[in-house]
Amino acid sequence: MRKLIIHVGPGKCGSSSIQEHFKSNERDYSLQSTSFLKLNANWIGKVHKSNNFPEERPETNRVKNSAARHQTLILSHEYLFQKPRAVSTICKKLEQYFQDIIIIGYSRRQSEHIKSSFNQWIFRSKKRLLESYNCLKEHGINPTLFTSLERYLIAGALTDFQSTRQLSGDLILNWHKRYSRLDELTKNTNTTVKCGVIPIPQTAKPNSLIKDFHLKADLQPINSRKHQQETQANPQFNQTLVEAVSNFQLLNETKLVEPHKKNKELAAISQALTTNNKNKTTFEMQLESYIDSFFWNSNIKFCDKYDLPTESFEPKEILTQSTIRYLVENEQIERQHNPEILIETYQAMNAELAQACMKLIESQT
Repeated sequence: MRKLIIHVGPGKCGSSSIQEHFKSNERDYSLQSTSFLKLNANWIGKVHKSNNFPEERPETNRVKNSAARHQTLILSHEYLFQKPRAVSTICKKLEQYFQDIIIIGYSRRQSEHIKSSFNQWIFRSKKRLLESYNCLKEHGINPTLFTSLERYLIAGALTDFQSTRQLSGDLILNWHKRYSRLDELTKNTNTTVKCGVIPIPQTAKPNSLIKDFHLKADLQPINSRKHQQETQANPQFNQTLVEAVSNFQLLNETKLVEPHKKNKELAAISQALTTNNKNKTTFEMQLESYIDSFFWNSNIKFCDKYDLPTESFEPKEILTQSTIRYLVENEQIERQHNPEILIETYQAMNAELAQACMKLIESQT
């Protein structure tokens, strides 16, 4: 039976690892008449706007030719999750080639997703950093008493997470709402929507992301050592580096780096830094609990609809917005009265960055 698999992401939910696996094992999958295409983001945007495949576009020809030639076609891009109408159009345009269409997407705790997105992309966006900074000021909170990540999480709590939207402007964090929208848009096609959660629960069978994807896609595993290796293909950057870059972006007119740019350079600096990401503070854990509390009722519905474990989303403690606002104000007072806590943190970061600079210079000589 001919089958189309559409992997919609979203970003920061294992997408890079899945894509890297299929690209690395392209030859092995071709023996099964299975083709993997990572789609072009600009093409996805045009499909979303026009509800049609753009004519005379190389990407359109690439997709159609692969659909005609292969028993199984896997299309993948994180941007698909942000543009559900594009997914619907792809299903409608390609269902003539396939008897079965499976849409696969993953999810994770919203608190972890927000933090991971910040540490991967948002910390490079001057516009978004300023938005969080100004949001705190507007609510009577001194932004200079908090780190860039803390400001981002606090601003999210103050805006019902409108401020934690994607760089594209899309709001994607309500998994139940977003996946239900995909279901609604594709209900008149021979399509099934399947959802997963990361990290894969240890008690799950299978208990690895790649194997879980194969199970959902009804794909035959390949006999390859690479199949057994799951690497973090898109790791977060070191928290000290994230804070330093964020501060530069805020304090200077010129931009040090743009989102999605200079990844190799940032990765090299990150590797030179001596410590891993710092242990979570009590305050950070409280912010996380509020985020997970905010989405908890929606996540219960999401888990019920797509047969996922609620434990993957359950807050460590239920916090209300008034409670988190009280905790933020208390933290502000504590830091005003004991500024050495923040000063010592920044001194340690500066020392670590100095050591990293020396390591990088020595590696070039």
